[in-house]
Amino acid sequence: MLEKKARRWLKITHIVFIASLVGGLLSIFMIIRLPGFAQRELFVINYSMYILFNGVVTFSFYGVICTGLIYSVFTHWALSKHWWIMAKWVRTLSVFALVWIWPGPAINGMTALSDAGLAPRSDQFLYHDYAGNIGPAILVVMVIFITLITITIFKPWGQRTQAYALGRGTILILTGSVVVVSIAFGIRGDYDLESDRNLEISSPDLTRIPDGVYRGSAGYAEFGYVVKAKVNKHHIENIEVR
Repeated sequence: MLEKKARRWLKITHIVFIASLVGGLLSIFMIIRLPGFAQRELFVINYSMYILFNGVVTFSFYGVICTGLIYSVFTHWALSKHWWIMAKWVRTLSVFALVWIWPGPAINGMTALSDAGLAPRSDQFLYHDYAGNIGPAILVVMVIFITLITITIFKPWGQRTQAYALGRGTILILTGSVVVVSIAFGIRGDYDLESDRNLEISSPDLTRIPDGVYRGSAGYAEFGYVVKAKVNKHHIENIEVR
């Protein structure tokens, strides 16, 4: 069991992570509601949201989960001893999944599209579709956070009857593994996105390329991208991206 002083510092750290997480999400919500910008300014705005999400929000979330896990396991509250604590964990993990499935890909997509220039009309439609997803997602997350705070204050459900109790070591191994894997995937995804954004594009020697239509495709996670380029008289006549 943690001593009183250690519990106090752990609780303060946990609250700081929560404040950082909520502050990051609210900052993104305020940025997305700003009026229109010129092309280069638009990329700066979107990149700012990208940094807030993949830096502040992401790692604050990991901090909330880790400190909450330590507080649950190493205090008398335990992880699965009370129904209200289990309810909090279910909602916390739901927020974790919701944020990375809903606003996360939208922010990354907006950043990539604004960086590319939003030249095709299809890119503009996709950009506005992404932008329309972020606000509602953050509002849903805020509602869940208010629910979490309410549960913490009122503790509406009591102690549950346990047929058996998991040991601290088992709990830490299981949940710790999930956290480590999540962090690894987050870092890998961030690295892949930066690698794609900074991909070096060489200029082909069109004098050696016969006229015709050339297709190429690439995929990442659940996303697929297809490019079709038409070469006529050794010049690129048209490029379609979908």
